[in-house]
Amino acid sequence: MEVVAPNSAPPKVSGPVSGGRWLLPLIVLVVGMFATVLDTTIVNVAIPAIQKDLGSSSDDVEWVVTAYTLTLGIVVPLCGWLGDRIGLSRLYAVSLAAFALTSALCGIAWDLESLVAFRIVQAIPGGILPVISLTMLYRIVPPAKIGFGARQCR
Repeated sequence: MEVVAPNSAPPKVSGPVSGGRWLLPLIVLVVGMFATVLDTTIVNVAIPAIQKDLGSSSDDVEWVVTAYTLTLGIVVPLCGWLGDRIGLSRLYAVSLAAFALTSALCGIAWDLESLVAFRIVQAIPGGILPVISLTMLYRIVPPAKIGFGARQCR
């Protein structure tokens, strides 16, 4: 009698979505992933305003970006494990909601320390979204449609 550990079965890999039905899910994935990229860009542009509004030195304000980046370095390698345990769709939905919530927290930060803390928390879903989005993209879009050039998407 063979004993099988729970969750030891390989993850189910669904094939690409047939027809053009993969376009709407692709748009949802891209929008979610774009939000994290946009957030990083906005923060980099807003550093002088953050420095002025919170009355901090430029060295201190750099921690807003540095803390986010360091947290990403920890979170990104965990994405595959989390996706296997929770499921890609569920992880994407939870991460998107958490990213929106933590973005709101960053918006109401009252001082530099709270902003840095909120950015660390924001980096958790912010690191998961791009990785999971690309993983899901390769599962829903037919391989013949992945590549450069608009003519391949017809």
